[in-house]
Amino acid sequence: MDLFFDESGNTGGNLLDRDQLLFILASTSLSERDSDLLLRKIKNQNKGEFKYSSIKKSKKHFESILSILADECINKKTVKLYIIDKRFTLLTKLIDEQVEPLFYEKGIDFYAGRFALKLANLLETCLPVFLGSETYATLLSVYSKFAKEPSPDSFQRFAKEVYNADEYLTSNKSEIKSTFNFLVSACDRGFDFAKENLGSLKISAHDPWLPSFIQLIQGWMSIGYRNITIIHDDAKVISENRDIILKLSDPKVAPLLSNHYNQKYQYPLLLNKIRSESSRYFKSIQLADFFAGAANQAFISLLDSSKKYGEIETEIRNLLFKKELIQGAIWRSSNVTSEEVEATGDPGICPLEYITKILAKDPSIYRE
Repeated sequence: MDLFFDESGNTGGNLLDRDQLLFILASTSLSERDSDLLLRKIKNQNKGEFKYSSIKKSKKHFESILSILADECINKKTVKLYIIDKRFTLLTKLIDEQVEPLFYEKGIDFYAGRFALKLANLLETCLPVFLGSETYATLLSVYSKFAKEPSPDSFQRFAKEVYNADEYLTSNKSEIKSTFNFLVSACDRGFDFAKENLGSLKISAHDPWLPSFIQLIQGWMSIGYRNITIIHDDAKVISENRDIILKLSDPKVAPLLSNHYNQKYQYPLLLNKIRSESSRYFKSIQLADFFAGAANQAFISLLDSSKKYGEIETEIRNLLFKKELIQGAIWRSSNVTSEEVEATGDPGICPLEYITKILAKDPSIYRE
């Protein structure tokens, strides 16, 4: 079974690019013939390679864009999207890499009840208000630089921002102070602790492509896809992640079917082949580009208040939700209760824990 992938807003591990606030990974199972017929709805697109960026600002194409989205062959069985709010994702990385180890040392499961997500939502909601948006952005920026190039100097710059923020919250008797103490405690442990928590982190480790890809594959497997062949336009991203993908797809891994807080996960990934091809020759990859670009246009309007957006963005969003094309998202929210973050019911086996075991070649999960 062939699946075609393309993305929008790919800036690699740079999650604070001011011109690219979102990352969207799109996938489709539609054939070359069906993809070509859909793209022909766009005027003057029967020649050459289609790129969504060439039409998104032109009002004359708005009707065609909505026509493709509304087509009866577009549904959750033929198109799946994953949406990443990059700034919020960087905050979740900071929490995973520097706060979680404090809990691990005490034998506490940091992810039980989706506590990590609750914490990220709380900090994302409150810190821009109590610290100011610029100070909050600076804190994230210096952490990103430390994670990419860990050194005593880059750590000190990060720690300084954390301590200055803590002092400000203390002097203003902020209600978020006690929660912010998690970051203070992490910085108190010093450079060696912080660097160790990065492990073998590479510059591309904050790249949202891989987690988005895994979530989309899970979505396709949940509707019966097996022996999947991945056809993707970007040779670089495939090359960077190929080893991890192959490990997660190793048939020697003991099968796992887990219902983690009502969300189903399955390992190993049921992939057969990964191919990098030029989108110039594949209408299905061009169609994936269409959906990635359309989703980016639709959702960027919710994050970027500096620009004016029209009705087209709302209409695209409405169709994406109506057709149930969004497999999932990492998106800022004010939700902090178990009910709001859907952390009720049976936690099953945490998929992150199983992925860690697979990548570590833990013999307990491999079949003879």
